[in-house]
Formats: sequence, C-alpha cells, structure tokens
Amino acid sequence: ATLSADLMALTRREEGPVPVARRWAKGPAGLALRWLQACVTAVITEHHGLATSRGFLPPPLQKLVGGPNIAAWFNYLDRIQLVRRQLDRGLNTELQVADLLLFWVGLGAARRPA
Repeated sequence: ATLSADLMALTRREEGPVPVARRWAKGPAGLALRWLQACVTAVITEHHGLATSRGFLPPPLQKLVGGPNIAAWFNYLDRIQLVRRQLDRGLNTELQVADLLLFWVGLGAARRPA
C-alpha cells in the first residue's frame, strides 16, 4: 500500500522522486523495485490487451495504460531490471532508485492531456 501511495504521489506530482527514493532505499529496495517492475509489466500487458492487470494497478495509475510511446515503457522495464541486478554491487541505491522514479514521473507526464 505504501509503494502504491508513493507512485500515485509521484504521478500527481505531490511528492518528488528523491524523498520517495530515500524511503525505498532504506526499506527493502529489492522488494520496491520488484513491485515497480510488476506495475510497469501490468501497464505493458494491459496496453497490449494481453491480460487484465487493472485490478493490480490503483485507479490513478490505470490512466498510464495505453500511453503514446509503448517503447518507452519497455525501455523503463529494462532500466528497472538493470538496477535490480546491480543492487548488491556497492552502487548508490538511493541515486539509482531516484533515477528510476524520475523516469516514472516523465512517463506519467507524457500521459497528461495537453
């Protein structure tokens, strides 16, 4: 529930990526990134009509489905997987998670009507 609330706050721009990344890095970052990966996968599969994932996504995040640039979502999924593989390699986890969340904010902004 906390991770979902964090993503909704980011999508609505009620909170910035850095404070959220700080919380996620202090908690089990691997768990947070697996959940983020599941959200992105749900957006992609729903976009392609391959699965009904909207029950997984909170209503504000369901608006992200069907974005104009599905390639960006696949790119994002690749970035999440890369960060997950690098978690235990001594890199700055907070910085890596902040970068991912900043990208999330950009994808959410791309879905806003002009």
